[in-house]
Amino acid sequence: MSAKETQELAQAIRGLLADPGPVVVGAAPGASCIGPVYELAFELDHLLRQRRLRHQVPITVLTPEPFLGHMGMGGAGTIRQLLEGALEERDIAYRTSVVITRITEETVEVADGGPTASVCSIVIPPLAGVEAVATSPGLSNPKGFVPVDDHYRHQAADGVYAVGVAVALPPVGETPVPVNFPKTGHMTEQMARIAAVDLAARLEGREAPTAELSARCILDMGDRAAYLAVEPVRPPRNRIPAVSEGRRWLLAKMAFERAYVGFARRGQLVPTAFGW
Repeated sequence: MSAKETQELAQAIRGLLADPGPVVVGAAPGASCIGPVYELAFELDHLLRQRRLRHQVPITVLTPEPFLGHMGMGGAGTIRQLLEGALEERDIAYRTSVVITRITEETVEVADGGPTASVCSIVIPPLAGVEAVATSPGLSNPKGFVPVDDHYRHQAADGVYAVGVAVALPPVGETPVPVNFPKTGHMTEQMARIAAVDLAARLEGREAPTAELSARCILDMGDRAAYLAVEPVRPPRNRIPAVSEGRRWLLAKMAFERAYVGFARRGQLVPTAFGW
């Protein structure tokens, strides 16, 4: 989210607090990193309860996922059950396998149902590659993402590497509505390490090892948080995913954020002791 979009969202939420009404939080088909949809719904619920306005604001979550907690990686452990219980506990309505087709000032329209009333709609758009990459002949696929091998080398252009959001990663199986494979900051750093090691190895005339991507996420739920550790991200997995919930994880996320920003300002990575 850009600085401008962040300011627009802040202004919209201030307007909602001044003039309460129904809200839709969701993601369009082809979106990636669905976690923020849940975070926004939980955080908004928490804020409205603090202001004693929750009874005036119905909240609906609309997601392209085939089930809650799919998140583009086929789900993980008991995260589906955790999210279903948490949304139902907070009286947050939800629908899965949704195709959002139109957003107006008063409703969010979907392909296979009636409109949902909404005076404040927060929807993650489809993920797409940047124009400079998409318009460079032979560099990307039709959606603007760069095809790479296990070392994050371009599959056709020798010497070209790509990591992070720019990489073309296939989805985990077929879903009724497209959901992109997630691309997080944690995963981007792993890609960058693999690419850097490979580049150094090629300069020395040897083959470098590669590795499956793992993920560690803390999902802010307003008054508490949920921790999710997945290794590897793409199933089948070597370990049963770790799923845990509690206020300690919210405090951990706040502490990690401060540490990460502090290290980043000095041009350093967060030490691996932090679990990153």
